[in-house]
Amino acid sequence: MLQRLLDVTADVQAVMVEPIPAGLRVQVAAGADWDALVREAVDRGLAGIECLSGIPGTVGATPVQNVGAYGQEIAETLVSIACLDRASLERRPFRADECGFAYRQSRFKREDRDRYIILEVTLRLRKQARPLLRYAELAEEVRRTAPIDALAPAAALGAVRNAVLALRRRKSMVLTVGDPNARSVGSFFLNPILGPGALEALRRRLGTMDGPVPTFPADGAGGVGGVVSPPPPVVPKTSYSSSEYPWVASARHRLEPKTRT
Repeated sequence: MLQRLLDVTADVQAVMVEPIPAGLRVQVAAGADWDALVREAVDRGLAGIECLSGIPGTVGATPVQNVGAYGQEIAETLVSIACLDRASLERRPFRADECGFAYRQSRFKREDRDRYIILEVTLRLRKQARPLLRYAELAEEVRRTAPIDALAPAAALGAVRNAVLALRRRKSMVLTVGDPNARSVGSFFLNPILGPGALEALRRRLGTMDGPVPTFPADGAGGVGGVVSPPPPVVPKTSYSSSEYPWVASARHRLEPKTRT
């Protein structure tokens, strides 16, 4: 039976939990602040969403495009979603396997776009579990800043969250007072999923420019086979500086436009 989680932060008051083997099933209202939930989970030693630290928005928005970052995505921990059908005004539950998750996709972004209002999200979080470092940039940052292998699981989760926030802050991807590049209109770029042939063709075309092409398995991003490859080095060198546009590219992260004012 779900019970209300006590002494949570003001941003995630609408949380219910149910103990399950090796973890907790956590039910959260759609309007709760996403990063506040991540912070609360990490503080309580619950693994599964720590790499999604610093992402703005609400809990209910995360399943729509299967939000993910640094090798982790919401589909990995999501158990179910409760929605309001805008046509019938009836409550409709969806299991994770009914959501049609793929890389930055779900049924709520495709065939059922604008049909449902997400009311609550239920996640399965793991207790006493070590974080999984699948993304090379994050793994390097964590090991540079903390003795991750010597830390207890809960402390290791905190080290990963801190590393994610540090990486995002260096790219102006978290709101920071005094950083004009933090005035972002959002990152909209999807990394391509490449089959073996396409990946080898890309490597041959780029040669040794700016080092090897970074990749990670597509299976962890809703794909089957192949790899997800962040955009090649030529893309960050693109400039959007024309005065005819009301926005420019971030000086720290070329794939994230920002407003001029």
